[in-house]
Amino acid sequence: MTETQPKGPRRPWVTLIVLGLVLGGVLGLQLSRWLQPPGQAKQELAGLSAEEKEEYILLVAVGYAADQDLARARAQLDLLDVPNVEQWLAVLIDRALAEGHPPAEVQALVELAQALGVQSQAIVAYLVSLTPPATATPQPSDTPPPTSTPTATAPPPTETPTSEPATAEPSDTPSPEPTMVPTETAPPPTDTPAPQPTNSPAPTRTPAPTATPAPKWAWTASLVGPGIDGQSCNDGLKLVRVTVLDAAGGQIQGVWVHEQYSGQYQVSGHKGDDPYWGPGEVEFSGLDGARVCIATGDGGSCESDLTRDLPCHDPPPFEDLWAAGYCECCEAGISKESCQELFETGRCLGVSHYAWRVEFKRSQ
Repeated sequence: MTETQPKGPRRPWVTLIVLGLVLGGVLGLQLSRWLQPPGQAKQELAGLSAEEKEEYILLVAVGYAADQDLARARAQLDLLDVPNVEQWLAVLIDRALAEGHPPAEVQALVELAQALGVQSQAIVAYLVSLTPPATATPQPSDTPPPTSTPTATAPPPTETPTSEPATAEPSDTPSPEPTMVPTETAPPPTDTPAPQPTNSPAPTRTPAPTATPAPKWAWTASLVGPGIDGQSCNDGLKLVRVTVLDAAGGQIQGVWVHEQYSGQYQVSGHKGDDPYWGPGEVEFSGLDGARVCIATGDGGSCESDLTRDLPCHDPPPFEDLWAAGYCECCEAGISKESCQELFETGRCLGVSHYAWRVEFKRSQ
């Protein structure tokens, strides 16, 4: 009988080969459609949705990982016609690591990011995780030899005293008491040698205090309902209003906020001359949708998580519409179930412009 060879060690190679063939085929089809001819491709790519642009960036990264042609990869990315494609790449890597995307996909994105000079905390942490830590060889410790203490030898016992014998003749005079012979005094004990000093253990090193972690940010987002900030059942503003707060709830001025889809950066307090806006607020208007984060500076990377997608043109999720009160635009006092049925069948909620309020609050 022929012995069957184990298949375990070959399975990763087969998987990588299949993955390479699939990605190569998809990349060829996509690039042939998007990159020919150049003028038409740039116009088509500029009109892609955010999700399709991220898929395109991934395909370019896979292509660069295969041929290491940076000039070609940069030219392909320029066709997207976005203001900050490096920022898109950094955000895409953050999400791929957070959501556990396949290692080959993450590796391709990181290789392209490094070639383009993109740096972020997630990329640095990923590269560090690939380097195995060095192991230190333990040093033998010196063990002092045991010291023995000599014991003094006791002197030999002395003879017991004897009394002189009495005379044989009787006498009326009482015989004298026997005289005790003094015993010899025992010699003084010999000097006991002093114990040898032992090696004291080295004091343990007190660990240095760890650095205080950087401030963390928590965010909330809510849809603006009819009757608030110019919104109505028929129309409204395509607007995302962001408020930056400290741990006590006070507004913070001078904090940069980044919007991912448009690539815009705004600093809180930039509308300080308008009493409608607070010192810790910014606005992003005229957008079909938005995802925002706290940035390290003008043009910097995100130091907070990006918010979820906030649609301003397409209808938001039903739970947001219900919470904001848009179901009252369909029918006064309508139940949530009835409103959801109208929403899912397209018989209500025809507003085309929506506004959102986002709060970023620092934890410390």
